[in-house]
Amino acid sequence: MRPVRLDLDGFATFRTNASIDFTDVEYFALVGATGAGKSTVIDAITFALYGTVPRWNDQRLVAPALAPTATRAVVRLVFDAEGQRYAVAREARRSGGKTSRVTMHASRLERLHDLSDLDGDSEVLAADSEVTAAVERLLGLNYQHFTTCVALPQGRFAEFLHAKASDRQEILSSLLGYQLYDDIHTRANSLARDHRATVKALDTALAGYADATADAVRDQIARADRLNSLQIWVNETGMPALDSAAGAVEVARSELRELTTQQTALGSVLVPANVSTLDAQLTAATAELEMSETALGEAEGADSSAATAVSAFRPRFELLTLQRQWADLAEADAALPGLITNLKEAEGTLASAQAAMTAIEEATELLRGDADKAAAAATRATEKVADCEHHLAVLAGVTPPDTIADLASTLADFDRRRNAVDLEIEQADEEYNRTRSAVDAQASDTVLAAGLQASSTVVSMLRADLDSEADRRSLADAVTDAAAALTNVRIAEQQAVEALDAARRADAAGELRSHLQVGEACPVCRQSVTDVPDVAVTGDVADHEKGLVAAREKAKAADRNHAVLDGRLQTAVATRTAHLAHVEAARNEMSNALARLQMLPAESDLKTQVTAETNSQTVAQIADAAEDAHAALTSAAEVRRTLVKVVEQADARRVAGSDARRALNREAAAIDANRRAATTALHTARDLVSARGAPAVDASDLASAWTMLTTWAEDEHKEMSTRLPSLRSTAKDACDAAAQLKTRHESSTTELNRLRSLASDALQNVARSKHSCEETAARQEKLREAIAGQPEARTVAELLTQLDSLEQVATDARAQLEAARDRRSSAQVAIKRVSAGVDGSRDELAAIRDPLTRYGAPMLSTGSLATAWGELADWAADTAERLVSVVETSEEAVDLRATAYQAAATALMAALTRNELAAPAANTPLSELRNATVRIAVGAAAEAKSDADHAADRLAEREKLERRRSAAVEEAQIAGLLAQLLRSDGFRAWLLDGALASLVADASAILFEMSSGQFELRIYSKDLEVIDHNDADSARPVRTLSGGETFQASLALALALSRQVATLSASGSAKLESIFLDEGFGTLDDTSLEVVADTLETLVSSGERMVGVITHVRALAERVPVQFQVTRTGSTSSITRVGL
Repeated sequence: MRPVRLDLDGFATFRTNASIDFTDVEYFALVGATGAGKSTVIDAITFALYGTVPRWNDQRLVAPALAPTATRAVVRLVFDAEGQRYAVAREARRSGGKTSRVTMHASRLERLHDLSDLDGDSEVLAADSEVTAAVERLLGLNYQHFTTCVALPQGRFAEFLHAKASDRQEILSSLLGYQLYDDIHTRANSLARDHRATVKALDTALAGYADATADAVRDQIARADRLNSLQIWVNETGMPALDSAAGAVEVARSELRELTTQQTALGSVLVPANVSTLDAQLTAATAELEMSETALGEAEGADSSAATAVSAFRPRFELLTLQRQWADLAEADAALPGLITNLKEAEGTLASAQAAMTAIEEATELLRGDADKAAAAATRATEKVADCEHHLAVLAGVTPPDTIADLASTLADFDRRRNAVDLEIEQADEEYNRTRSAVDAQASDTVLAAGLQASSTVVSMLRADLDSEADRRSLADAVTDAAAALTNVRIAEQQAVEALDAARRADAAGELRSHLQVGEACPVCRQSVTDVPDVAVTGDVADHEKGLVAAREKAKAADRNHAVLDGRLQTAVATRTAHLAHVEAARNEMSNALARLQMLPAESDLKTQVTAETNSQTVAQIADAAEDAHAALTSAAEVRRTLVKVVEQADARRVAGSDARRALNREAAAIDANRRAATTALHTARDLVSARGAPAVDASDLASAWTMLTTWAEDEHKEMSTRLPSLRSTAKDACDAAAQLKTRHESSTTELNRLRSLASDALQNVARSKHSCEETAARQEKLREAIAGQPEARTVAELLTQLDSLEQVATDARAQLEAARDRRSSAQVAIKRVSAGVDGSRDELAAIRDPLTRYGAPMLSTGSLATAWGELADWAADTAERLVSVVETSEEAVDLRATAYQAAATALMAALTRNELAAPAANTPLSELRNATVRIAVGAAAEAKSDADHAADRLAEREKLERRRSAAVEEAQIAGLLAQLLRSDGFRAWLLDGALASLVADASAILFEMSSGQFELRIYSKDLEVIDHNDADSARPVRTLSGGETFQASLALALALSRQVATLSASGSAKLESIFLDEGFGTLDDTSLEVVADTLETLVSSGERMVGVITHVRALAERVPVQFQVTRTGSTSSITRVGL
């Protein structure tokens, strides 16, 4: 992974948008003041990739990504890996509400399409919760690998160097993924147990297949062949014969039914009684229809003549329009003179109103000007009075606060008390620090509590294990005895099965011999029988079956007993293993606690590992040692509690002093507030009267300033109080004059408005009168034009009377026409009704004749209805007489064919009975008999075939189970061997030793070069030691190195680890293209710093990876070609690139 660009917005101290471009950068340094945000840059890279940061100490935390006042943080890292360019971005947000929470809002991993366009199109590879896993797959590094091999955070370099041997192995195992082999070991043990359980389950299953033998299969096949032959005979011979006889019976019965049906149909031919009446009614209805149609023609002629006369006369609507126009003209002629008179009167009234309005408008305008001037004078006089009264009120309010006199003495007393409290706090802090140091020198509560709890667990659980040892041994012996008993009863069961099979074969042979006939085929081998044995052999099957049942019951009881005892033993072993694992964990925790407290002897039974294979003597020794350790830890805890009480007393005095200081701070705030309030009141009071010429004041002497201001205010108040009565008198006179002029102006305005209203009404009246005159004259003219050349009004009335007479004649003719039409309709209804009766009778005749046509019914007459009915009745009587002898002959044929059907059914039932199958009764209906017979034959054959197949399947299943059992036994052996090989003290320990040796060898070479040949590293007694070539090649623990030497050794290990972790990892290799070092280079002297700088430059020049360092050392920073200067202004960090 090689960074290309890092974008930050709102992340930690980078509250504003910042971007770092790593293009063409191979070696860079992050420089800046302490706290500027240099480590935050590496944190941002780690956060973008994995969503967490080592400094947060909790991979679930997100809140540190945001500043306390920020609501959103976005980090985006563009990087190269495996020849591709990717971008990973994460966004954290702060939620609102009463309880603010910071959560990961969105995450995304993308592959960029264009390597040169860092913000261009991309393909989304993962989002949200899937991003971290996708990054791990892409880089081949999980979070722990990355923070150990790529980004090495502050304070973490020396962890691996100074760790205990066991802790170092655990760190290396976790880093290289060697827990994989622990998982394989656990899985192998689980598989071995599962396969052993499978073997046991298969043994139980095979016990249920004792009857699945080859002889049983042969017996079932012979029976299936015999019943299959029966099925074939029934389908091909028996059932066809039965169906043929049944068909012949059905044909004879069908012929008889047909003859009987013909007799019945002929007997139903009877002539209805109303046939003659229907003929007479049809003749009368036809005559009435002809007469009604003649009368209708005469009425239609009269109606047509009357309608022609009316249509030739002048239309009624024209005559009515002329009549209305003559009436409107007469009305207009009468109204016009009065309208002209009204118009003249309205014009006179309008002239009078306009003359009066002009006169009063001039007087009203003069009064308005005088009233406005008087109102302005009154306003100015009133404002002078109000201004004087306001200033008097403001001057009266200029008074000093009540606290001015006591404020100075209060401030002096407060300063004295604050100095006394500060002295008390200083003395209390010294006492607390002295006593706290004494407590810190003792063991911590956490370590003591962990040790006490662990030692108590070890003692109690080991004593319990020793007490249960005898019970476990007894249970193991019982399981061994039960297994031997189970083997014996299974042998007896197998012998009983074999004896039963032999007896059944003997009985089957004897049964077959009793049915053999010389010359017939043998049912077993299908060869011709030449000699039949005289004696049948019996195998005593019943006795052997009872013996097999008894043997199986004994086997089941023995198996249940063995399973119960074995289950108890396995449970006891598993429980003990789990308990001892818990004991081992507690022993490790107790040993660690004792070692940290320097209470663990060099030679102690507590260093012995507790496993399921540990013998009882060793367990007792460890329990005794744990009891001694528990007593020692209890004593140490009591000493610590005594010291803690002393610390608490010292801390109480310190807290009391702090409380007093906080109380004084609160009092100081109140006193300062009083002083500020008095100052603010002084300036506020002066600002209110500054426009009146108030003197300037000095707020440093509040008492003098208030005295000066109040004296001036009193003098000013006296002078303005003297002027106020005169101003009030002048204002009153001006207001009275303005009120009088206003009243006169309002009266004149009211009169003017009244006259204007009268003039407006008069004007509207003139317009209305003029409009009425013009409208009436225009209507006269239009009416005269409309009636010009038309008949006079009297002539129009006469023409309307003539039109009424012609319309009455037409109405009478129309009534006669409707009557003629009604008569014809009645005649049509009558003939239709009679025709329907005739047609119905003919339909009835046809319905009776049509079924008889197949018997030779004659064609009927189309004339008289009575004639047609008579012809059909005569034919039916003659034909029925001839059918009597034909029916008798058909009945005899039915009886003969029924006898033949019964014989066929009896033969079929006999065939079923011979084969020991239940046959239905011979008199069963044909459909039921056919279905039942076929069902019995087919069902028996299918059942026999199924039994044979089932027997063969059970035999195959038995063979399959036996093969599975053999495979399970082999798998259990293989899994058990693998579990034995992968024990923690076997392959995994060898692999870790090799990995550590390779790592230390590489780190030693790097350290030798960095220390100018002084130091090398080696492994001795599973711990790390340093060889000092400047001290006669003496070896000493790495903890004896100085600060700078420790940094050199730690850096050497870090570089070696970052170089080898990919190839040593159990999950495969990943190419490491970057390393970032965040550590104190300032601990190195000039020579060592030069060697470290050369080492880093060599690493960069090799082209293997990008190198980034965080340093305050100017000499190192100046040797780095690219620097990123990180600065912090207020609460916000920014970054600037310096260099090429």
